[in-house]
Amino acid sequence: MSGYTQLTQGQRYQLEVLLKAGHNQTMIANILAIHKSTVSRELRRNRGLRGYRPKQAHEKAMQRRHEKAKTHIPLTTWVLEPRTNFRSPAYRTRYLDQPRMDLPPYL
Repeated sequence: MSGYTQLTQGQRYQLEVLLKAGHNQTMIANILAIHKSTVSRELRRNRGLRGYRPKQAHEKAMQRRHEKAKTHIPLTTWVLEPRTNFRSPAYRTRYLDQPRMDLPPYL
């Protein structure tokens, strides 16, 4: 159970069968060789009014993975692009030189 891997579609179908057979989350985790919190999260995210549905759960997981990939901003964007929204050094110096009432005088 070391490292992080997402559940496969096959594991989701196995999870459904084991749930219907009456196994608890810890037993399911041991059988599938995954952490019990993974089972808990999977059920919490994907259990609806009609119970756990593995096909729908897998589709939702793939959709979340696809949406997450779109929002990724490369580190080089943050490091190499000029930052125009920061205050000037003179402004920051004036701000830091002002006495702060919320901090003790020795800080």
